Amino acid sequence: MFYCFEEHSHVMLAESVDADEKAIQDLQRQVKDQPKQLADITKAKIKELKAEKKTADQFGQVYSKSSKKLIKQLDDLLKQTDPAVLLDLQREQLIELVLEGGFADSIEDFIEQQDKLLQSINESLAVVDPTWTPLFIENEVDALKTLTVQNVFDDIVIPAVSKNVRDSLLSMVVDTPKDQAMSNLAQSLQRGAGSLQTEVRTKISQFGRSVNMIASDAVGIDLYLYTGPKDGITRNFCKALINKVLTKDQLNKLNNNQGLSVRSSCGGYNCRHSLSPVTSNFVELANLELAKSKDISDANSGAKKR
Repeated sequence: MFYCFEEHSHVMLAESVDADEKAIQDLQRQVKDQPKQLADITKAKIKELKAEKKTADQFGQVYSKSSKKLIKQLDDLLKQTDPAVLLDLQREQLIELVLEGGFADSIEDFIEQQDKLLQSINESLAVVDPTWTPLFIENEVDALKTLTVQNVFDDIVIPAVSKNVRDSLLSMVVDTPKDQAMSNLAQSLQRGAGSLQTEVRTKISQFGRSVNMIASDAVGIDLYLYTGPKDGITRNFCKALINKVLTKDQLNKLNNNQGLSVRSSCGGYNCRHSLSPVTSNFVELANLELAKSKDISDANSGAKKR
């Protein structure tokens, strides 16, 4: 799908290696050499990563179907209505047209995938604290779910699709034959699929990490295990922290040099790592390594290298 590279660039679906799948395979290798307690967390994180990957993959599939459905509806409307009339639609009316044209299906599917990811996260939390119940954070998570949907669709997907539709209508009004304009629209929507899917993958990862942060705050946990792959495309920032336990104070001192919160984005854009809340008792039982000041310094230094 896309790589976890040092730079900010989004590497799209056309790449031959799926970084998420590569990460899952690496974590599966890690499990074989880990003590039971740590292996249990890693297994739970594998489920989370698979759920995040499924959300992005599913978005791509539903987006394609929604695009085709929208184009058909628009084509049917243009058989009865002049493109200039549709071009004069108010912003809210155009958004309604896009949603009714198929993109409401994308939103519903995204919410369904969010719920599946939450199930995986709760399983991860239960590994550390068997008494864990999602009821502790139900209201906060519901609010976060709504905010994430808004960030993905209200701020990114719907505006991008609406602009493509408006540009297509404008070209028809100016000088482009309808059939050609509709063909161009289909191509524009398809070209935008990769970047939108990357945005969805980033947002769903941030959602998952934020849920973990909310959960840890709710039960008073201030220790976090930095989990994830140790492969050839892992950032230097993450390499310094993998499988080490961070305090909240250490976490606050980290800087991924990408302008993103480490609490919700770890190493930055497209990062495949996560923070697992752990108790001091669990740290002792699993014989986990506590991060040192040098690890924090090495991570921050690694983030500055390009």
